[in-house]
Amino acid sequence: PTLLLADELTCGALDVIRLRFVPRNALSNTAAHQSFKFHPPLYAHQIFGDDECIYGYFSPEIDITYSEDSLLPAITFTHIPQAGNDDGSATPAGATDVLGAIQMKAPADYFSPDQLPPSKKRFEPRGVCVGDYSGWAIGRSKDQHATVESERAGDVSYELFQCAAGPDMGSQKVLLQRAQSLAMWLIESA
Repeated sequence: PTLLLADELTCGALDVIRLRFVPRNALSNTAAHQSFKFHPPLYAHQIFGDDECIYGYFSPEIDITYSEDSLLPAITFTHIPQAGNDDGSATPAGATDVLGAIQMKAPADYFSPDQLPPSKKRFEPRGVCVGDYSGWAIGRSKDQHATVESERAGDVSYELFQCAAGPDMGSQKVLLQRAQSLAMWLIESA
């Protein structure tokens, strides 16, 4: 049987999902990464269906914070528990399995911020550097450039790396999976 949910328990996924990028050392430090801006995803139909809706929760909030260096994703999902449902983390009957849907359709090694693995070493890009550029080179305005530099405490430059994928790609596979999970929110797919 299908459970019909009240309109107040329905929300647009694009309205409650927030993405942001922080330096790895700020990923588990909630106070440190509060100064970094959230960005809404562009698409959610790949994860939540054509209507891009989440059903069954009061005031849901989904924050996905990616580490800038390795795209390690930390995810938090909160909502106000319904009356009669004392366990706020349990999925109410008939509600969208938010974390399950994200994990199934945008798979990656998601962690909650309090369960992040320790950083083993400084991130080293894979492959060969084929170029670099600054925010000025991609046409950012003075204000945009200043915002990025103030968030990152100094001059910001970007590098492009080329790497070959194959059966022996090892740890590159984890990075690719994380990049694909991010792309699900930002790239249209049919």
